[in-house]
Amino acid sequence: MKLANLKTKLFVIISLSLLVVGMTVLGVFGFNQTVDYKDEYEVRVSIDQSVGKAKDVLLAETNAYFAENGIKSKNYAFQKLDDGKVLVYKFTNKVPEAVSGVAAHVDAKLAAESLNAKTTVEVSEVIGNKKFDVGALLLGVGIATVLTFVFALIMEKLAAAAAVAFSSVLSFIMFIALMSITRLPAYPFVGFAAVISVALAGVLSISTANRLRNEYKSADKPDANQIALSVMQAEKKKYLFTGVAVLIAAVALSALFVPYMIIVGGQVALAGLCAVGVSYFGTSLIWSAIKGAKK
Repeated sequence: MKLANLKTKLFVIISLSLLVVGMTVLGVFGFNQTVDYKDEYEVRVSIDQSVGKAKDVLLAETNAYFAENGIKSKNYAFQKLDDGKVLVYKFTNKVPEAVSGVAAHVDAKLAAESLNAKTTVEVSEVIGNKKFDVGALLLGVGIATVLTFVFALIMEKLAAAAAVAFSSVLSFIMFIALMSITRLPAYPFVGFAAVISVALAGVLSISTANRLRNEYKSADKPDANQIALSVMQAEKKKYLFTGVAVLIAAVALSALFVPYMIIVGGQVALAGLCAVGVSYFGTSLIWSAIKGAKK
């Protein structure tokens, strides 16, 4: 029996659309990778000695030169080496020829500050680390799904266990699809975020399934469809609170302004929203379908 609820029907339509688009993008383009997981070009701008405030001048003037000449590197991959004497900028495309002029620009600023230091620019191609263990990701997700299914089967019986497993798996697939659509850099944190999505969906789904089961048992003439709709209405605040909490956590991670943490924050936000949306609609949908069919 289908839930006579417009929002649930919209959820099914939107989910299918996102899955089709996301998996198509994934199949054609793959994940958008961080610069360390693809072939790249590195530009190293360094000074031979750190006299006075030479390191500060190096950083400020290199960035100023890049901005003036429209040279854009991957911000999240920027590094300082040797206590700031060496700046490493990473590019996923070939380095603009204008980069060669940064040494003269910085040297002029160093001379103006009476700082006796010499600037060197080195451009090199780096082969990225492309060894991402997909098997480990699927194994982790599989274990998390099986554990939640077994727990739900023992505690809440078949309808609830099936609903929990459905929510966990769909949350994972939806997360992968949205990662592909949004082109948010994936590696090396996508596995961590995917497990969060599966685990959170499982926990929320078990909680909702427990309430569905209790409502069903306590009803004189239980109607699975009506009970599912009633529980969805009653559970709104819990899911809204969880979604807000996840977004706050994601913003807090991103607010550290450490480049890779911004990526982690974005992935956590996607994982949490997938878990909340899928478990809210999916748990009641599958549970009522199985209960209705059984009746």
